[in-house]
Amino acid sequence: MIKMLRQNISEPMGNGVFESLRTYNGRIFKLQEHLQRFEQSAKALNLILPPFKKIEKEIKKAIEKSDLRDVYIRISFSRENGLIVIVKPLTVYPREYYENGVEILTVPTQRNIPQAIDAKIKCENFLGGIMAKIESRGAFEAILLNKDGYVTEGTVSNIFVVSHELRTRSSNYFSLVTPPSYLGVLEGITRKVVMEIAEKLGIPVEEKPFTRYNIYTADECFLTNTSMEIMPVTKVDARMIGAGNPGAITCLLAQAFMVQVLSI
Repeated sequence: MIKMLRQNISEPMGNGVFESLRTYNGRIFKLQEHLQRFEQSAKALNLILPPFKKIEKEIKKAIEKSDLRDVYIRISFSRENGLIVIVKPLTVYPREYYENGVEILTVPTQRNIPQAIDAKIKCENFLGGIMAKIESRGAFEAILLNKDGYVTEGTVSNIFVVSHELRTRSSNYFSLVTPPSYLGVLEGITRKVVMEIAEKLGIPVEEKPFTRYNIYTADECFLTNTSMEIMPVTKVDARMIGAGNPGAITCLLAQAFMVQVLSI
């Protein structure tokens, strides 16, 4: 006997958008920036969100109900379900990840071309990310290339390299480089904050295409997202990056980032 079940098809079809946020000691990090990106993703899918004030009210109500100070927040919106707010304890990565760095792997699955599914739309369709994680064989993160072989991003993170080879000006000893969004990159909130901090510190920052070779030969590498913040990378595709430990620029940015977030 076959049973026909009524199922919400919005998520499998990617017909919904979401944002991931976090708090620091009860304060939401970059709430307005997340809401603005949430709205832009919704517009791209022809969805009309509730007013920001209502969304903010629902988020704060959920945080208060959780009785937690440091939480992970997921807000989503779809035609079928409307607004959903999920709050749960924040996952804290082991200290040794930050002290020793993590290993990443470039994978066969390619980033969708923007003409198919634009990475700027943070939608519920995560099949590419799932495939990439399967192919990563247990590495901390999987890095996707685009059809032309350029590095784009991780399944849930943005990637940066510190490189003397990629610097544009010969007067600079190195540049902090991250892939430009037109390659198929989600413009992460933490990515933007890190770039702003780097500029304030006088670190040259560039958005430019690069390949796996440029990660292999980079002086430093790190990942960013809301929950991991700045995660040092010390190995990619079994190749050691730099001296094999978190680099000086990575550590400097991580320290400056923590000073900023703890002052909100």
